[in-house]
Amino acid sequence: MPSDINFNYYSTNYFYNNLDIADCLLHNSFSFLHCNIRSLSANLDNLSHLLYELNCSFRLIGLTETKLITSRDAVGNLNLPGYQFVSQPSLSNAGGVGFYILDQYSFSFRSDLSKSESGFEALWIEIENDTQGNLLCGVIYRHPHGNIDSFMDYLNSTVEKSHRERKMCVLMGDFNLDLLKFETHKDTDDFLNTMLTTNFLPQILQPTRITEYSATLIDNNFLNIHREMFTISGNIIYDLTDHLPNFLITCNYACLPNNIKMFKRDYSNFNEAAAFIRDCQSVN
Repeated sequence: MPSDINFNYYSTNYFYNNLDIADCLLHNSFSFLHCNIRSLSANLDNLSHLLYELNCSFRLIGLTETKLITSRDAVGNLNLPGYQFVSQPSLSNAGGVGFYILDQYSFSFRSDLSKSESGFEALWIEIENDTQGNLLCGVIYRHPHGNIDSFMDYLNSTVEKSHRERKMCVLMGDFNLDLLKFETHKDTDDFLNTMLTTNFLPQILQPTRITEYSATLIDNNFLNIHREMFTISGNIIYDLTDHLPNFLITCNYACLPNNIKMFKRDYSNFNEAAAFIRDCQSVN
């Protein structure tokens, strides 16, 4: 199965090349991968093959549609070498979410944020990090025809609570709300506004599920940070399932390798009262 990395989103005002990205993956970064796995039992080998081809041990792997069910034991061995596994099974024959966390990390299950209902599953953990503060991580799968009001009630309270903790927070998942249609679909607009008002910014801006007849952006990694960070994100072109895996890499600027050349806007002489306003007024 051929694979390639499609870097479709860049940190605001910053640019880099593929070699620099590889350096960031291997040094002083925290890396996340989200996959709609469409049955973990059926596609664990494909996930292992993807990680082997990328030659990268993502710190945290979030999975949606694991098809692990509360009333039934998992079929087969779900071990992924080098990782710990935690799951939020589904109440139905579809859905389910889970995390693979690198063995080197200690974490706790956040039962106050996690939930499983007929229309969605949500799993949250808190990863211990002595140097930069603990990291909150969530993964959500919203069923395509799940009750949107129930989901939004849960989402509103959860993202607000996580935001108040003022920890770096990543929320990944398959939300089955196409961000490309936020201007014409009210539920999607409400979903996006909820995320943005608590500073959860979408890191994936290109379609994640592409068929012969459609291209939708329903999978994403949302990042909420309270300090300036260097981020890289995108889709991975890989025949894992009918959804593209998406990744997020983040690190402090001070931890970047010396060979990365940074370009950014200089705001030291920024004239908000005059030049900037004139520039804005000149735009049609």
